[in-house]
Amino acid sequence: MPTVHPTPDILDRLLSGTVTDAEARWAVHHLLASCEVCSRYVRGALHIIDANDAIPALDPRAGAASYDDAFAGAMDRSVSEVAAIRDEQVAATTLWAEVRDTPSAQRRDLILGDSRFHTWALAARLLEAAAEFDWHDTRSGLDACRLALVIAERLPAAAYPAGLCHDLRARALAGLVNALRLDQQLDAARVALAQAWEALHDGSGDPLERAALMRAEASLELAAGDHARAAELLRPAVAIFRHHGDRHQEGRTLQKLARAVGYDDPAQGVALADRALALVDPGTEPLLELAARHVLIWFLNDAGMPLQAFDLLERARPLYRQCKQAEPQLMVSWLEARIWRRLGRLDLAERGLAAVWHDFHQAAFQQELALVSLDLAETYIARGKTRHAVRLLRSFHGTLGSWQMHAEGMAAWLLLVEAAAGEATKAQALTREAALYFRHAWRRPAPFAAGPARDR
Repeated sequence: MPTVHPTPDILDRLLSGTVTDAEARWAVHHLLASCEVCSRYVRGALHIIDANDAIPALDPRAGAASYDDAFAGAMDRSVSEVAAIRDEQVAATTLWAEVRDTPSAQRRDLILGDSRFHTWALAARLLEAAAEFDWHDTRSGLDACRLALVIAERLPAAAYPAGLCHDLRARALAGLVNALRLDQQLDAARVALAQAWEALHDGSGDPLERAALMRAEASLELAAGDHARAAELLRPAVAIFRHHGDRHQEGRTLQKLARAVGYDDPAQGVALADRALALVDPGTEPLLELAARHVLIWFLNDAGMPLQAFDLLERARPLYRQCKQAEPQLMVSWLEARIWRRLGRLDLAERGLAAVWHDFHQAAFQQELALVSLDLAETYIARGKTRHAVRLLRSFHGTLGSWQMHAEGMAAWLLLVEAAAGEATKAQALTREAALYFRHAWRRPAPFAAGPARDR
């Protein structure tokens, strides 16, 4: 989740000496975290403050040093707030360790019963921890977000402005939306999303927080299969981050937008993923760089450029190896097999896809297993192994039924079973159309209407 930024009004009043104690403490806390966006705004504000204000006007020719000196003067007047913030940050480290060492069933009561835990710094630390949990530990991510929400609802009013308390509550709820999404609890995630928007409505009005929540909602729409709605949310979010100079969050959002549009339009997905990579700071978030590279390689291959995709995959292998999470390791094997298929190495594609099929089955990746089944069936047909393809598709039809796939999806899969024994070119085209259909309609019943064949 991105940082919660002070509003321009708070920063202006900090510099003019009219800010409240609670607002000053929050703004200084934020600026000490070296936020480039807000620091840039403060320097611009210093330029226009005249001699009658708390801070003297600066000659724009004086250079950055004079701006820094004036800003340092403002910070000197807030020395007590700085000391309090530093104390809170140090205390948060100890408090986090205490929470972490407490049995999970007792953590909520621990926080509820002791006001020492009711600090912004500890809530932020919990949300950072929640973001670090990967797909196989979603329960820990959910617990961390819920604890952060407990704290956000109990911050002392004397220490934090009310609007920013609502922002933090919205931020915790947005984290909960993501955690619930990863845990496949989409209905519960939508409830949390509605609560997050309500909290943000009562907040400070920070547009960056609004953009972050739009991105969380877009991720939920992607999980539900509504890629068009996700793109509608992500495009204005990208514009907000760009307008405020937050390059890293702009890159993160562009990566998500590439996923939203790239399966239907691989060329546009390539362009967006490439832009995302130019903005993402790999040192800050290497997993985000890996995600952007992965979608770029995937859509290059889908766009008919497998050689370029293979070259980028080879150069990205150290990044994949560096990643400790199991999910990217599984996904890269699928990506490699798809590239072999596009390059015409059907033997390597079949071998790779069969291995990925078993890995996804063991990991209980239901939608991904269905999509790999389609890739493998299409490869079987291309190799003339029609009986293998029919057997795989017929068997998986029963699996879909056990997963309670909607009637439209079951009918679409049965159509594939029947087509697999027919003319090879048409059968391969239909499996590719079905892969796109099950990306969009996995959770949303929709009729399967195969259009003109697209070479995916």
